Amino acid sequence: MERKKLTEIYFNQLLKFFFAVVAGTLLISYSIYLWFPEYIYFIIDEDHLVENISAFSYLLAFFLGLWVLKNYNSWRKLTWLVAILGLIGFLDEISFGTRFIEFAEPELLGKNINALHDFIFISYIFFTDRLGFYGVLLLVLASVAGVIFIYIKQQKYQIKGFIGDPLKPPGLFLVLFFFFVSAAQIADLKGFITPLVIIEELFEMFGGIALCLYSVSLAEMLKIAERTEPVIESTLAEPIE
Repeated sequence: MERKKLTEIYFNQLLKFFFAVVAGTLLISYSIYLWFPEYIYFIIDEDHLVENISAFSYLLAFFLGLWVLKNYNSWRKLTWLVAILGLIGFLDEISFGTRFIEFAEPELLGKNINALHDFIFISYIFFTDRLGFYGVLLLVLASVAGVIFIYIKQQKYQIKGFIGDPLKPPGLFLVLFFFFVSAAQIADLKGFITPLVIIEELFEMFGGIALCLYSVSLAEMLKIAERTEPVIESTLAEPIE
């Protein structure tokens, strides 16, 4: 019971911090857009403040994931996923080094490829031309429904027990990562419209921060478990093979 109370207090504080960062950053960014547009390049331009913070957050998420893997034996599969996502996110933010090392970028369907979201954009154009917007929307919704169905059916990851809710941290931070990154890619599909570009850049940054907080919250949860009572499977479940 002591462990549950300590983890709830810590996670609630961490979630409040995260959403305060999200709300504050959005407020400041759109205030700059409305009243100080000459400084908007800090937010939407490549190699400036927001993109640099995003790159750093993903790189930090990669190293935090490795640190958790080195020091703890629980939640290893999800933590490997977080570390890999952090590395991919970092490389994507720096366009896989194309701005630092000059080489010819590959081209597909008339578009240069220097980041993962370019594949999403090309796929969107490809399927929209053949299925139409609503056809693509239906395909995406069907895919999401399929993933949710498989998740519930197989119950592969039993992220439960330590607080009693499968959407509590650290699992919640992984869900938030996918939400913000997916929303950023949707905003990117609409082309260069400044308010949407702000959303894209900020949401990618929020995704990187969420990945960092996954490892931070998991490490703290495991520390609390070590300091209180012995870890039992029903309280801290490891993903089932």
